[in-house]
Amino acid sequence: MKKITTLILMIFFINTLFAGKIDVTGNWLVYKAITQKGTMEPYQPAGFNPDGTFTIMNMPVGEWKMKGKLLNLKTRIFEKQDEDYTIKQDGDEKMILKGKTQTLYLLKLNPNVVANNNKASGLVGLWQAKGDYPEMKRIFEFSAPGILKITETEPGSMSNYNGNWAYFPGEKEVVLMVMGTDLKGKYKVEVSGDGLTLTNSEKIINVEKLKPQSDVEHLSFREEDFYDDNGDYKYDDEEQKLPWQDVYGIISNLGNFKKLVYECSELSAGAVVPDKKTLTAYVQHHEGEDKVCVDYIFNGYDKDNLPEGTQLPSNCLDNNGFNKLFPLKDDAFRVVKKEQITVPAGTFDCTVVEATGDFEAVQKMWLIDDNPGVYAKIIIEKKDKNFGFNKTFVLKASE
Repeated sequence: MKKITTLILMIFFINTLFAGKIDVTGNWLVYKAITQKGTMEPYQPAGFNPDGTFTIMNMPVGEWKMKGKLLNLKTRIFEKQDEDYTIKQDGDEKMILKGKTQTLYLLKLNPNVVANNNKASGLVGLWQAKGDYPEMKRIFEFSAPGILKITETEPGSMSNYNGNWAYFPGEKEVVLMVMGTDLKGKYKVEVSGDGLTLTNSEKIINVEKLKPQSDVEHLSFREEDFYDDNGDYKYDDEEQKLPWQDVYGIISNLGNFKKLVYECSELSAGAVVPDKKTLTAYVQHHEGEDKVCVDYIFNGYDKDNLPEGTQLPSNCLDNNGFNKLFPLKDDAFRVVKKEQITVPAGTFDCTVVEATGDFEAVQKMWLIDDNPGVYAKIIIEKKDKNFGFNKTFVLKASE
């Protein structure tokens, strides 16, 4: 009986010693912060790691340690770099850190639970939404277990935002944890087939399911392939293989058109789906002159959607500046084969040419054999991790 009484006393002593002690180690979501500047909702993932490092968005930003029942936090993220916080538990999953200058509200994030909830949410995949104005598009890429990538594209530019996401099935809400964009925050989720609506007090975002682009044709050759080890050009005799030999024939044939319409698909570095648009190249035939001008649309825009502050490059052909590969500007090219291809405008017998382009880009072109000056298809590609792109143009119609 004495042993049992002693054991009970020991258990009571241990429980008293550790009563009120909260284990802060692990992953948390900072969902609210009350500071001297006001109340904010940062929605940032924070980590109190066992080695004493403190992370925000998985990046080390400070140190933490326990000082008795107080949590000491040294970080450059918050207003006061070195502050002690009292710890209060709010239910099983929430924690409140109260300091002299601010109060932080945190929600426990169990990686396994988050991963399972995200997987079952129906959000994993690619979604596209309209941006803040008609020319802007947004792509949301929800990946398991909890990686989020948001890509914003507009004429002439692209922005990428990376972060995390967590779905809460009980509330049917998703938290987007991304830096540098006002899209972060908590949203109510409504999934309907291939449609998704994200709603909070400030925004309503309607998005549609996308399929990853798997049919992009990439170019495997490089500019240096056109030169030998001594730097000499290897394809001096290629002009004889071209179907367009007569400059007057090209000018005369292009003069029969008012416009050439192309479907453009542009995949920029870091993007997962291409930006698609229709571009119109207007044709101007100068009466009384052996000259024709065709809008150069192969930068990815035309007269109807010019980015602010830009102009279409000059793109005219006359008998003084003969270029059998008009509108190609460079002379380094090679003929690789004959091929019949089908594009929206029809089926054409073509001569396929590979060529060098500007700024280390290369391009592949399908010259319509019996339609001098008109291309059935053009691919322009630059391989660069940060500034690369693949632009594909296919002939849609002509008038």
